[in-house]
Amino acid sequence: MEPLSLSQIKSQRWFIDNHGYLRSGLGRQHRLIWVALRGPIPAGCVIHHKNGHRADNRIENLELMANGQHAHLHRRPKLKACRICGGPVSKGRRYTRCMQCYNKARALADCSEEDCNQKTHGRGLCQLHYSRDSYRRRVASRVGMTGTITLLGSGE
Repeated sequence: MEPLSLSQIKSQRWFIDNHGYLRSGLGRQHRLIWVALRGPIPAGCVIHHKNGHRADNRIENLELMANGQHAHLHRRPKLKACRICGGPVSKGRRYTRCMQCYNKARALADCSEEDCNQKTHGRGLCQLHYSRDSYRRRVASRVGMTGTITLLGSGE
């Protein structure tokens, strides 16, 4: 196909397709503009809209990109599953619980098996309370404090 001039491209009747691109019977407008002004699009490459607006087909807003690079740029973040309820966890790699389960675990005062739903560790505590208790014991041993350390909210 021979490249069209800009006047031929502008004279076409354009509509917005299902993906949000301006399209005519000749093809998508951004691809036609690129070919008219910059030359053919190599195999394995796509035209990327820098500002993300698919209807903004100014040449300053278009750039040539490899397919893989373009796919990497537009990839969707992976959603992990909550280890307790199976719901989506969309935060960083270190998060393993959804906010609802995280808040529920933080609000628990008593770590009995039926209330907590967490994997129990030593001394019959859930992960959250076991970590707090271990931290308090380490701090107490450094400062030289003796005696029992009670958990906040445990009522002891």
